[in-house]
Amino acid sequence: MKIAQTADRFIANTDGSPLAITGMLANLVNHKLRTAVDAIAVGYHTALNDNPALTPRLWHGKNPVRVVFDRTGSLPNTLKLFTDGGETLVFTEAAETTYASQEQVKLVQYTPGNEIQTALDYLYQVGIAHLLVEGGTKLIEKFMKANVVDSVRTYTNKDLHLKKGIKAPTFGLSTLKEYELNETTLRIFSTPAN
Repeated sequence: MKIAQTADRFIANTDGSPLAITGMLANLVNHKLRTAVDAIAVGYHTALNDNPALTPRLWHGKNPVRVVFDRTGSLPNTLKLFTDGGETLVFTEAAETTYASQEQVKLVQYTPGNEIQTALDYLYQVGIAHLLVEGGTKLIEKFMKANVVDSVRTYTNKDLHLKKGIKAPTFGLSTLKEYELNETTLRIFSTPAN
């Protein structure tokens, strides 16, 4: 799991609009991490507001499968996740979406309240063993509540104070390792089960 946050623990502006939090060195480290995982997951609001590519474009390596949780199937079909040719899995309650007909997009339906277990079961069946959850807060909290997270990485920009916005989730975990990446501090936490 990966969280980028300001010094005062915000992950986005109040309206959810994108916020550049980490510096170039931290971005390189995160993009290198992306080449080591099988898939990267984001929730509805992160996909909609950030329009992420979820690729390791700053580091040479394989592109992970992109995973998005879109409960209602209402994300616009113009997002990079659906138009740039990369493989995207969408976990949804919806039977149809505007992007389902795109070749690189695969829909996987789940029953209400069962999205995390459905996703993990499906990902395991298709050979995806290492999933990096990159946000947002609601999706991160669902994975933590399901007790399926083995580590958490927080990238904190020590120089950026937002004062208001969307708060980063809290976990109460002890730091396992800490690295200074210029203006960004990377902390790696191990969850209690690991």
